Amino acid sequence: MFIGLGFNESAYLAEIFRAGFRAIDRGQTEAAQAIDMSQAKIWTRILIPQAMRTIIPPTGNETIGMLKMTSLVLAMPFALDLMFATNHGVAWTSASPRVRSVSQSVRPDRENPHCCVA
Repeated sequence: MFIGLGFNESAYLAEIFRAGFRAIDRGQTEAAQAIDMSQAKIWTRILIPQAMRTIIPPTGNETIGMLKMTSLVLAMPFALDLMFATNHGVAWTSASPRVRSVSQSVRPDRENPHCCVA
């Protein structure tokens, strides 16, 4: 379950980072090379700070969306259990907190053994 969420979110984050770095003008790198900066300095002092300006807002949105989706995914098994219990005749009794099935609570009528009364 969490592996699927991880793959889903990693695809979105990869797209966010790609868009952030593509938003930087190519002239920024050329200008840094013109003043003889190393590739490490170009990335750390020019490209990454400019990309972060574009990357941070959608990353926050994706984080909030992931937290919402995680809570929905965690609630799904409970909803499926409830749906299964409703469709298969499971009843809660007020006297005991345990679950008993309808077939256990039905007893045959003394006058007509083929007809069952709850």
